[in-house]
Amino acid sequence: MKVLFFSDIHGDINALNKIIKKSQGAELIICSGDLSVMGKNLQQMIDELGKIKNKKILVIPGNNETPEMINESIDDYENILMIHEEIYQDKNIKFLGIGGGTISPFKTLYELSEDEFKKKLEKFKGIDCLISHTPPKNTSLDAVKKGIHIGSGEIYKWIMDNSPRICCCGHVHENEGKDEIVGKTFCFNPGKKGLIMEI
Repeated sequence: MKVLFFSDIHGDINALNKIIKKSQGAELIICSGDLSVMGKNLQQMIDELGKIKNKKILVIPGNNETPEMINESIDDYENILMIHEEIYQDKNIKFLGIGGGTISPFKTLYELSEDEFKKKLEKFKGIDCLISHTPPKNTSLDAVKKGIHIGSGEIYKWIMDNSPRICCCGHVHENEGKDEIVGKTFCFNPGKKGLIMEI
């Protein structure tokens, strides 16, 4: 199955239109969060995605939108599904979504403590693909300037303990296009340019 992954559009309509064009080569589309900037233009972004017909589009909240905001914005679209804390299965492949960012000084709309990440993740086993806005901690995917790591240790631990085939994440814009093997899991940040992968 060909899956188009992308993340961190942040209201960039031109970038989203490129994703929509790219989606012609995919069977499933997955957004790893932050379609908006602090909720602004979220509905516009969802409405643009809604122009993709006859394909499922899976979304999770980033740190710039809450689960409630996502649910409200997709209400009119049967093919757009929010999978935050839920499993979506297609062709025997199980996708799990975990949205939100780590606690930050910026006080964005949806930030979670490590304990909250742990509670959300610990009930899930046997997952093939983890779709997370926040990257696993202490990897090339969560490193920002000055060597600071802003990812989640609980996401890293869950990946090590459960070995999903892949982990798609976002959040850290400067790491767009990077990937790293964590334990047995291929982890990557597709960014707003997006990446089509055969699963």
